[in-house]
Amino acid sequence: MALTEEEKKQKRSEAAKKAAETRRQNKLAEKNKRGNNVPIWVMILLLGLAVVSFGLLLFGNTGIIPALTPSTPTLEPTEEVVEPAEITPTPEPVDSGKIFVDGQETGVILDDGTVAITNGRILCNHDAPYDTDELAIVESTWVDYQIQTQKGEFAVVFGYGIKVGDTIYSPGAIILVASNGETAEISILNGEVIIWNDISKMHSDIENRIYDEIKNGNMTIKGPLAFKYVSQEFRGYIPQELFDTQIEIVPTH
Repeated sequence: MALTEEEKKQKRSEAAKKAAETRRQNKLAEKNKRGNNVPIWVMILLLGLAVVSFGLLLFGNTGIIPALTPSTPTLEPTEEVVEPAEITPTPEPVDSGKIFVDGQETGVILDDGTVAITNGRILCNHDAPYDTDELAIVESTWVDYQIQTQKGEFAVVFGYGIKVGDTIYSPGAIILVASNGETAEISILNGEVIIWNDISKMHSDIENRIYDEIKNGNMTIKGPLAFKYVSQEFRGYIPQELFDTQIEIVPTH
């Protein structure tokens, strides 16, 4: 049976609606298909940002993750450390032995503390050598000494003539004065006094005088020196043959 015109019109209207709905569904499917093609790296980036945002939202106000704020270091004022200056203590003056002539202290104090004086310096105001007139005075004039030694010092007297009390040792003597802190009174003819504070230097000087000066002379006498008397302490410097012929031992004064 043939369709009426009204029925045909209704059929065409329904077909048109179905076609429109099909197109709408196709477009929606195409759109969804395009949305599912987002690159994987974009999705990872978006996921990371989402996690960070969530973490900040969750902990930002709880103090669990403290806010990071730039800090400026505090510079404490520094004090310059001034080292105290090294102070070299002034050495205490050391009392040395003293030599007196006519109540006046005399003697030359050397750098090592040795005190020395010669008859020539006292009589002529200078050390050797001496001219003929000066030498005549030195060789003929006795000088009276007062010698004071401190503990640990040694006074040695040299001279052509040495007088201790009433005893005269001449010609030529080397005598050790005892280190007892007392004053020794000794007279010397053409000689000298030395106060040593170093016993090794004293022995070195004695050795030089016995082996050199007595044999060869000094600045005043050119030739062997007269030598007859020596203190027991210096006996070791004298060759045995001299004891057999001329040397005599004298006691310490």
